Amino acid sequence: MRKGKWILVFFFSLSLLFNSCAPEKTSDSSSKSTVNDSGQTQQTQESKSTTSAAEKDISAPEKGSQMLSSVSSSQKIDANSSGKTVIQVSSATAAQSSSSGSAVTEKPNIDNRNFDFDGPISEEVLNNYLSKAVTHNGLVTSAGYGTVPPGKNADFDEDFRMLKNIGAMFYGRAAHVWGTPDDEEQHFQDAKQGADKVHAYNSKIILQACVFEAIYESHVQSVPIPGWVFEAFGLPIQKRNFRYADMLFSDGRYVNQWGNGCSVPDLSKTEAQMWMFYRCARYIDSGYEAIHMGQMMLMCSGDSNLNGAVKTVKAIRKYASTHARRHWVLLDAHTHGMTYKEGGQTKLLLDFHSYPIRPKDLNQTVKADGYQPVILETGYIDSIFGKSVGGVHPAGWKTDSNPFLVEFDNSGYEANDRDYPKGTYHPWGYDEITWFARQPASRRTAVIREFYRWINDRYPNGHLQFPTRVPLAYGFELKYTIGNESVTLNNIYYFKANRQSQTAIEGFGLEDTLKSLWKSPR
Repeated sequence: MRKGKWILVFFFSLSLLFNSCAPEKTSDSSSKSTVNDSGQTQQTQESKSTTSAAEKDISAPEKGSQMLSSVSSSQKIDANSSGKTVIQVSSATAAQSSSSGSAVTEKPNIDNRNFDFDGPISEEVLNNYLSKAVTHNGLVTSAGYGTVPPGKNADFDEDFRMLKNIGAMFYGRAAHVWGTPDDEEQHFQDAKQGADKVHAYNSKIILQACVFEAIYESHVQSVPIPGWVFEAFGLPIQKRNFRYADMLFSDGRYVNQWGNGCSVPDLSKTEAQMWMFYRCARYIDSGYEAIHMGQMMLMCSGDSNLNGAVKTVKAIRKYASTHARRHWVLLDAHTHGMTYKEGGQTKLLLDFHSYPIRPKDLNQTVKADGYQPVILETGYIDSIFGKSVGGVHPAGWKTDSNPFLVEFDNSGYEANDRDYPKGTYHPWGYDEITWFARQPASRRTAVIREFYRWINDRYPNGHLQFPTRVPLAYGFELKYTIGNESVTLNNIYYFKANRQSQTAIEGFGLEDTLKSLWKSPR
């Protein structure tokens, strides 16, 4: 991550810190969409609202203002002439907290829906999990990921408290390595120890690990290949370490993509397949039931038929069938979908798809309070909305649109000045989570509420992955007050949703909003 020129300053009063949020109920009658076989979005019901929210500014609601229904006078949805559905954060949703000043009651959200599986997962249970998903980078342990401190998360207890409180059931990116861990075996020991703590509280919670599209020479070359890895690929057992050079694209593609000695592995190469299988198996042994594979399309760019990816994924699934906690592992990547032909059927490679949310910045000026307006729009750039590919799911059921998550992406990009390009992957010149963190607190609350509703009202299999711990593009300065004490923090490199307190001084105060959104079923 890099330090930028912009500084984010937040001022919070004591009453805001301890506001309680009333539960919300998502309307079932708002504008819905279904995805047909060609991937086109079809509106099944139109909103009666015709006034564009883009014409309105955001202002704080009056005292005691209640939560809004899915479509109301302060949240306008339009279908423009091109058929694209757009939404914009609107006026009265800017701040939804009660003004009573009462203390927050720590009563964790309990979801009584079905979270049971043993072996292949059903579509219902998969969607139930994804509807309670968070991005919480390094909840348990991490290594070499930008400015993320390596090793065990020092704030695990506080972060776990928050995740229990809001009712999360899918802990995204809880353990991962991007660079070279100080101690390979210690990393997996820490990963297992943290997973055991979570499952002691609730054995049904899914923790997700990551095996990214990045291999470091210093890391790969230091890891011995266990005999069971050779056996999984039908190869004679050798006593040697993994070979970095044998994982690279022969044509030089993506070599040193992430810096000197850090490249994208070529999944058409057996050595790369064994590496991916090995790391996934180690996380499965540590209690992780989901694995995110980053930009898998890059790793498969030299294999148009996905033969290497299919071979790797099948090996991982076979291992999970006997070693995973519930004999299944959920695999995903940043993609609209990856399919292959087998037995006359089009089969999905992955259990669900993930993608950046892709907010679209508008040709408007920054608002008086500093808000930088965006909308969500079906069909904008390469967004996944209406494009999640269907087929025969790895669990055996058929779907026209595979379940998907959208998250606030962190790419590390930041604007050097105000003259940034519009209509790109970087809203207002920043990566998605950094743009989100820069907005005033009341606007962040409004944005998360309306993004959540917008997706729920249109995509039955689509879900917003709440940002609870995500790296920022540069160090923020965070200021607020607790009682009579002023707090000033420099170089904050994470967006953390935690309620601000003495045990979470770097929190951005989104916890109670997230909890309120999950109190009622979709």
